[in-house]
Amino acid sequence: MIKTVKLIFVIIAAALIFVFAAVTPLFACTGVIIGSDLTEDGRVIFGRVEDYDVNHNKVYKIVEAGKYKKGEIIKDVSRGKDGYEYEFPHDSYRFTAVSDTTPEYGIFDEAGFNEKGLMVDMTVSASANSAVKEVDPYLDGSFGERCGINEAIMATVVLGSSDSARAAVELIANEVAEKGAAEGNTFVVADKDEVWYMEIYTGHQFVAMKYPMDKFSVFPNTYWLGETTLDIGLETPNFNVSSDGNYIYSNEIFEVAKTAGTFAGNEAARIINLAASYAPEELTGNNRSRICSGIMHFKPEANIDENADSFDFLHESLKKISLEDVFTFTYNRLESIGKVADDFSDELYPIGNRNSLEAHVFVVNKNATEEYPGVMYLALGSPQVSPFVAYYPNQTDAIPQATNESNSFNTDSVYWTAMDIMHMVELNRGEFMKVVERRRNEAQARLVSGVFYTPADAEATTKKNMEDAALAFETLQKIREELKPMYETYLANNDVICDLGFGDGELIQKKGAYNRKLSPKLSDGGSIISFENEYGEPVEKLHGEVELKISVGTYGEGARFFAGDKEISHSVEDGFYVVKTDASRLEVELCEDLSERKSDAGEASGQNLMFVFIGIAALLLVAFIFRKK
Repeated sequence: MIKTVKLIFVIIAAALIFVFAAVTPLFACTGVIIGSDLTEDGRVIFGRVEDYDVNHNKVYKIVEAGKYKKGEIIKDVSRGKDGYEYEFPHDSYRFTAVSDTTPEYGIFDEAGFNEKGLMVDMTVSASANSAVKEVDPYLDGSFGERCGINEAIMATVVLGSSDSARAAVELIANEVAEKGAAEGNTFVVADKDEVWYMEIYTGHQFVAMKYPMDKFSVFPNTYWLGETTLDIGLETPNFNVSSDGNYIYSNEIFEVAKTAGTFAGNEAARIINLAASYAPEELTGNNRSRICSGIMHFKPEANIDENADSFDFLHESLKKISLEDVFTFTYNRLESIGKVADDFSDELYPIGNRNSLEAHVFVVNKNATEEYPGVMYLALGSPQVSPFVAYYPNQTDAIPQATNESNSFNTDSVYWTAMDIMHMVELNRGEFMKVVERRRNEAQARLVSGVFYTPADAEATTKKNMEDAALAFETLQKIREELKPMYETYLANNDVICDLGFGDGELIQKKGAYNRKLSPKLSDGGSIISFENEYGEPVEKLHGEVELKISVGTYGEGARFFAGDKEISHSVEDGFYVVKTDASRLEVELCEDLSERKSDAGEASGQNLMFVFIGIAALLLVAFIFRKK
């Protein structure tokens, strides 16, 4: 999932990152669907690992019926004044959601049940190739138009309005056809009878497929539907339905690809290869690593060419897939393809990575009812460390630690406790994950016991969920308590290489320098370097020395470094400034031939402001050209 943040300080920060050639994180959700014929107990399973970035709180919410009244218009604020708008045709249904805690950036309700038995999992972000986007561009506000529907608001619209999976697909089809889409997406909607997988390609093109129960699929961030027969069984003003009823698709799905020159298929036979026609020409490395490891996770006997140009969407499996298999899929780190994951590498990017905010797994009951279609297992925070807990369609409350909306680190939150553990694990994964796995696996075995798959009353499901969630949170607390002294001891006795966060180079945190892992922070147009911990909290005083290696190209030749009025000696080695210091704040002088330090605050301020404006202008230009969310 990729999210648009429009506050000015975020734009300025992004501009500074652009100016100083920072490496941006990969935002990459991964979805999964397992048909009922392939599961151990005959239940459908589907879900998603949500990726965005570290330190972005997620919570469980219950939204009561009638929150949005008939005729009420809600607006997507993630796109500013031109955001997508939706008018509710009736008072909204009651629904549950896994949500962001920054509504000023967009609602992002994302995954949950409604009172009509609808389940939604939205979304895995994707983007079409440039040729089809030129023919049918996203309605994202680039030219002052009203924006189309997007992931920030889609789940809220569908959960509040739709009473079945097919109705949800038709609602989105109508909205995309009439108002457009602001971005590309793939997602799943389901009810007790049907599971639908949908791909939104361009401003007005989409295809939804009723998912077959004898297959499984893994889908990271691109389009996966291959050769598909889209004949016309029913034609409506906004979409067509295939004669077998298994596909709902946009009226111009063939024409847009043909006009763009990307069409692959046989138009006379109504066959189109959707991925070849609409996806980018080449798979990115992080999509390739996740699709290969995901398929091999469920199908070890698969003969996969990791360098293939494309991969099938639908797969069979010789073994029956268990719920535990799906849990372990959410924190797969390329073990299934015999490689060592690297969360900062495009080529070795894993499904279970440092940017995972949460993971959810829906299990659809075999004899489901409309009001009680199944359960949703939820791991708040990274599923690498956080146990999955069953959440129910009709529960009326949740533990406060799962609904804690604080956006600052605190220990009374499931999400923040899990992420604190994740930060510690990254320091010494080989040893620290042993502690995590022992306690997490023990708790998980207890948490899948006694789950109410068949209908139970709200009092019983609420009590069961709160007991299980409390056990999971207690487990996280025990893991954190056990790891914290190990973590601090490691930092006291070992040098640690940390991400520089801007340009080329690295930060070497010498043993004993601080009791948390450090990150440099740029401010004042890059002329100030300070340090913060994993949560972005400023570090007032270091306990020892750190070593900064900064590419000369970041500041140009002749840069000088100061701690207050004292100049810090440095060397230049292999194109890098090497600066050793125990100061928590450095000032960088950019003038090349300066014999003594300038004291003219106005000149320095003007120079810093110039860097900010240049950065902002460059960022806005790139955003205008690419408009990629």
